[in-house]
Amino acid sequence: MRISSVFLSCLCAVAGLIASSCTPPPSGGSRCGNNRVSTGEVCDDGNDVDGDACTNACTEAVCGDSVWRQDIAEGVVGFEGCDDGNDFDADGCLNNCTVARCGDAVLRTDISAGADGYEECDDGNSENWDGCSNACVVVGCGDGEVQAALGESCDDGNEIDTDACTNRCEPAGSVWADHEGCDDGNRDDFDACRNICEPARCGDGTQRRDLVDGDEGYEACDDGNQVEDDSCRNDCAAARCGDGVHRRDLHPSAEGYEGCDDGNDSDDDECSTACESLGCGNGILNEGEACDDGNIEEADACHNDCTAALCGDGVRRRDIEEGEEGFEECDDGNILNTDACTAGCISALCGDSIVRLDL
Repeated sequence: MRISSVFLSCLCAVAGLIASSCTPPPSGGSRCGNNRVSTGEVCDDGNDVDGDACTNACTEAVCGDSVWRQDIAEGVVGFEGCDDGNDFDADGCLNNCTVARCGDAVLRTDISAGADGYEECDDGNSENWDGCSNACVVVGCGDGEVQAALGESCDDGNEIDTDACTNRCEPAGSVWADHEGCDDGNRDDFDACRNICEPARCGDGTQRRDLVDGDEGYEACDDGNQVEDDSCRNDCAAARCGDGVHRRDLHPSAEGYEGCDDGNDSDDDECSTACESLGCGNGILNEGEACDDGNIEEADACHNDCTAALCGDGVRRRDIEEGEEGFEECDDGNILNTDACTAGCISALCGDSIVRLDL
């Protein structure tokens, strides 16, 4: 039998209770879970199942709300395999609420090597030999498996580049196409193949030592320059007296100095077989020479063409001091007395009684 509200009010008054404690509860109420959609609620299914279309917070279930929806089957719109509530796509639950798996084209980075589900790569395809296997393992040179489809001739699974199988997965000594001119598999820089995997050549600055004189490609020297008249010829032959090339890299006092080199075996011309000049520069006054001081100093009393120094020859003498006979302060190579250098090889000055006409 239902007791009337009037009776209850009277009972409360008789008992002396406060009115608020005796007020009957409103019909229905506004709490989430009462199966009534109230203000502030998007939905209210009246149950305490959090993984259906309406969560226990009376909000519609959506991917990313951290509540794993489990009331619909895979393939149906809204299905969730997981829901971690974050926007990090490289963990166990993708941003579309599907469980991460090898082959989904998303590389997991939330677990370490050796852990279940770890991925070295994930290209999302079913090609097993394109660099990333169907088990999400990197395949290629260094994995210990010879994969001819990837161009491997060997694969020893290590990172040692100096053993029988290189880090290119080719046998030691094989040529790396388009990258190497040669590859002999050794570390000898003085044979036919340099350590930079380029064929040895005359002029590369490294002397070959694997050949003997007379062999094709033999190098007596290799200075790496294109200077012909120094100690090493441009054909990698050592300079020598009689080779027809006048060495000019040595001082006259140095061993190997050549005053000349005409390449013949005659002592009856201006160059002896010992590469000593028999003409100008040998210190001997020969016919047709005005002087011969036997040195290579141009600015002294005797020029290198064995002509005597003169004021006006264009070469200023530097072997005598001011006040001495023959001193030249300048020498412009002419005999004009009215320019910056007078005919006496003295610099023109205001007050020298000579009017300059070159200004």
